[in-house]
Amino acid sequence: QRLNKIKTIKLARHNLKLTQDYTKQLVNSELHQLFDDFTYGIQILDLLKKMIQTQEKYFQQSEFLFKTGQSTITELQTSKIQLLTAQKNYNDQLLACRITELRLYQLSGSLLTAIN
Repeated sequence: QRLNKIKTIKLARHNLKLTQDYTKQLVNSELHQLFDDFTYGIQILDLLKKMIQTQEKYFQQSEFLFKTGQSTITELQTSKIQLLTAQKNYNDQLLACRITELRLYQLSGSLLTAIN
């Protein structure tokens, strides 16, 4: 009977070790994926910021051409829509980055809680 208890304890310890290893791999994978998503998102934000600057210049040019009678209201409105779309895309990406950042903080907090 004592031998059975020892075997049961060894089996439980082995199962615990396997569970811990699996959990470490899972957390490590999730942490790397979140970090990569965040880094990629920041790069996209930089590109979208440049897109906004380009669209602002295009809108200013369209506005000037419209005021001088060299373009139509349709062209002016199109450039305004493109500027607003660029701003919306930037804000959408900023939100996505903030959500990813929040998930990174949550995972970090979970790790700290698990350690303590």
